[in-house]
Amino acid sequence: RILFVLCSFFLIGGLVITPVGLAQNLDPPHNNVGLSKRSSENGNPALPITVTKAADESHQNEFPRLVGMLTALFGQAPVDSQNPKPTSEPRPVRVMSFNIRYGTAADGENHWNKRKEFLADTILTFDPDLLGTQETLAFQRDFLASKLTDHEAFGVGRDDGKDQGEMSVLFFRKDRFEKLDGGTFWLSETPEKVGSKGWDAALPRIATWVKLKDRLAPTEPPVLFLNTHLDHRGKKARVESVRLIRTKLKQLAENCRVVITGDFNAGEGSEPYTTLF
Repeated sequence: RILFVLCSFFLIGGLVITPVGLAQNLDPPHNNVGLSKRSSENGNPALPITVTKAADESHQNEFPRLVGMLTALFGQAPVDSQNPKPTSEPRPVRVMSFNIRYGTAADGENHWNKRKEFLADTILTFDPDLLGTQETLAFQRDFLASKLTDHEAFGVGRDDGKDQGEMSVLFFRKDRFEKLDGGTFWLSETPEKVGSKGWDAALPRIATWVKLKDRLAPTEPPVLFLNTHLDHRGKKARVESVRLIRTKLKQLAENCRVVITGDFNAGEGSEPYTTLF
């Protein structure tokens, strides 16, 4: 069983930092999703999650989109990362999702070179432990990695499985998490085929994931952190993509706690939303 909680939504108008309570235990699929406190099953309090609502820079004039959908419950952890002795106060895990808009777009005054410093400052201000980015190109990944020096970046291009094409790059704090495993699969009927395009999608789409050990809670199960970007045109592709993600999670996230971030190009209550839950 995977423990899910609604993480964050895309809202027009910039960044909003939102504290979120503990989650209810859901047996997927489950359409009636909300935020509530989880009754402790093992006597240990779950770690509070702090999430952000981040603007999707590539669609400022469109209706709100679901960006961060799910995050899992974390076990108890110490507050001070420099002192791993357990304390009575759990330290929140800060999760952020951000569509940063691909850097080669002809955006005039909003061109990447004119906004990249502000974008990096925005992320640094929120100071996430886990960050999922969308529409990230290789040079944007490298720029963010140079700014987020406390984080490790992981992600590949959707066109060649290396550096070509959009990436769903994720970042995790190095002093908190140790990478145990990681990979990328394509959102298609052939998920292991590099560059494959699925169903009615306009473009190849991917999901990138890492399995992380929480250094502050070494006895807790690993964290499976997955980040994605669903197709903007293919209605069937969006639904089938989240079905594929669910299937993959059963394989990849066994005995793990799960965090999912992404730009889902779908609103709350839509078929991709209800299918994922």
